[in-house]
Amino acid sequence: MPAGPIYTLTTLACRRPPPHHAQSLFQAFPQLSLMNDSDKLPERLICMLPPQRGQAWFNLVDFWKVKLWDIFATSQFSAIAQDEEGPKGTQSVPLILDEAHGASIPWPNLPNVAFLKRKTLP
Repeated sequence: MPAGPIYTLTTLACRRPPPHHAQSLFQAFPQLSLMNDSDKLPERLICMLPPQRGQAWFNLVDFWKVKLWDIFATSQFSAIAQDEEGPKGTQSVPLILDEAHGASIPWPNLPNVAFLKRKTLP
Protein backbone atom coordinates (compact mmCIF):
# COMPACT_ATOMS: atom_id res chain seq x y z
CA MET A 1 0.00 0.00 0.00
CA PRO A 2 1.83 3.16 -1.20
CA ALA A 3 -0.07 5.50 1.16
CA GLY A 4 0.72 3.41 4.25
CA PRO A 5 2.57 6.18 6.15
CA ILE A 6 -0.40 8.54 5.76
CA TYR A 7 -2.83 5.91 6.99
CA THR A 8 -0.60 5.53 10.04
CA LEU A 9 -1.17 9.24 10.72
CA THR A 10 -4.94 8.74 10.50
CA THR A 11 -4.85 7.07 13.90
CA LEU A 12 -4.18 10.54 15.35
CA ALA A 13 -7.04 12.19 13.43
CA CYS A 14 -10.63 12.62 14.56
CA ARG A 15 -12.08 11.76 11.15
CA ARG A 16 -10.45 8.92 9.28
CA PRO A 17 -10.76 8.46 5.51
CA PRO A 18 -11.28 4.88 4.33
CA PRO A 19 -8.02 3.44 2.95
CA HIS A 20 -7.71 2.92 -0.80
CA HIS A 21 -5.02 0.44 -1.77
CA ALA A 22 -4.20 2.17 -5.07
CA GLN A 23 -3.96 5.64 -3.52
CA SER A 24 -0.58 7.41 -3.49
CA LEU A 25 0.96 9.35 -0.61
CA PHE A 26 0.26 12.60 -2.47
CA GLN A 27 -3.46 11.73 -2.75
CA ALA A 28 -3.93 10.44 0.79
CA PHE A 29 -2.31 13.41 2.56
CA PRO A 30 -4.69 16.12 1.21
CA GLN A 31 -7.63 13.77 1.75
CA LEU A 32 -6.70 13.45 5.43
CA SER A 33 -6.26 17.22 5.64
CA LEU A 34 -9.64 17.91 3.98
CA MET A 35 -11.46 15.65 6.43
CA ASN A 36 -9.74 17.16 9.48
CA ASP A 37 -8.99 20.81 10.01
CA SER A 38 -5.24 20.24 10.11
CA ASP A 39 -3.69 23.70 9.84
CA LYS A 40 -3.36 23.50 6.04
CA LEU A 41 -0.36 21.18 6.09
CA PRO A 42 -0.47 20.19 2.39
CA GLU A 43 -0.99 23.82 1.39
CA ARG A 44 2.07 24.82 3.42
CA LEU A 45 4.12 21.99 1.92
CA ILE A 46 3.53 23.12 -1.68
CA CYS A 47 4.93 26.55 -0.72
CA MET A 48 8.31 25.04 0.20
CA LEU A 49 11.21 24.76 -2.25
CA PRO A 50 13.44 21.69 -1.82
CA PRO A 51 17.19 22.44 -1.75
CA GLN A 52 17.78 20.03 -4.65
CA ARG A 53 15.56 19.27 -7.63
CA GLY A 54 13.90 15.88 -7.53
CA GLN A 55 13.63 15.48 -3.75
CA ALA A 56 10.53 13.89 -2.25
CA TRP A 57 7.52 16.22 -1.87
CA PHE A 58 7.23 15.43 1.84
CA ASN A 59 10.78 16.61 2.59
CA LEU A 60 10.47 19.37 5.21
CA VAL A 61 13.75 21.10 4.35
CA ASP A 62 13.39 24.38 2.47
CA PHE A 63 15.94 26.07 0.20
CA TRP A 64 15.34 29.41 1.98
CA LYS A 65 15.49 27.75 5.47
CA VAL A 66 11.81 28.56 6.09
CA LYS A 67 10.06 26.44 8.71
CA LEU A 68 6.73 24.83 7.85
CA TRP A 69 4.88 26.69 10.63
CA ASP A 70 6.20 30.09 9.44
CA ILE A 71 4.25 29.74 6.18
CA PHE A 72 0.78 31.26 5.93
CA ALA A 73 -0.85 29.63 2.93
CA THR A 74 -3.65 31.69 1.41
CA SER A 75 -4.68 28.93 -1.00
CA GLN A 76 -6.42 25.71 -0.04
CA PHE A 77 -7.11 22.28 -1.46
CA SER A 78 -10.80 22.10 -2.22
CA ALA A 79 -11.12 18.58 -3.68
CA ILE A 80 -9.34 15.49 -4.91
CA ALA A 81 -10.38 14.63 -8.46
CA GLN A 82 -10.42 11.20 -10.08
CA ASP A 83 -7.18 9.69 -11.34
CA GLU A 84 -6.38 10.42 -14.94
CA GLU A 85 -3.78 9.00 -17.24
CA GLY A 86 -1.02 11.53 -17.76
CA PRO A 87 1.58 11.86 -20.53
CA LYS A 88 3.24 8.63 -21.70
CA GLY A 89 0.96 6.46 -19.56
CA THR A 90 1.98 7.99 -16.21
CA GLN A 91 -0.60 8.28 -13.47
CA SER A 92 -1.43 11.89 -12.61
CA VAL A 93 -2.90 13.03 -9.31
CA PRO A 94 -5.34 15.89 -9.91
CA LEU A 95 -5.75 17.96 -6.76
CA ILE A 96 -7.96 21.02 -7.00
CA LEU A 97 -6.30 24.06 -5.45
CA ASP A 98 -8.50 27.08 -4.75
CA GLU A 99 -7.42 30.73 -4.47
CA ALA A 100 -3.90 30.11 -5.76
CA HIS A 101 -2.30 33.29 -7.05
CA GLY A 102 1.03 33.69 -8.76
CA ALA A 103 3.12 36.25 -10.55
CA SER A 104 6.17 36.21 -12.76
CA ILE A 105 8.78 38.72 -11.60
CA PRO A 106 11.44 39.78 -14.13
CA TRP A 107 14.25 40.21 -11.57
CA PRO A 108 16.97 41.34 -14.05
CA ASN A 109 14.73 44.15 -15.36
CA LEU A 110 14.08 45.74 -11.95
CA PRO A 111 15.96 49.03 -11.45
CA ASN A 112 18.45 49.38 -8.61
CA VAL A 113 17.24 51.32 -5.59
CA ALA A 114 19.55 53.98 -4.20
CA PHE A 115 20.11 53.81 -0.46
CA LEU A 116 22.49 55.26 2.10
CA LYS A 117 24.25 53.08 4.62
CA ARG A 118 25.84 54.62 7.71
CA LYS A 119 26.90 53.55 11.17
CA THR A 120 24.50 54.13 14.03
CA LEU A 121 25.09 54.37 17.74
CA PRO A 122 24.71 51.11 19.68
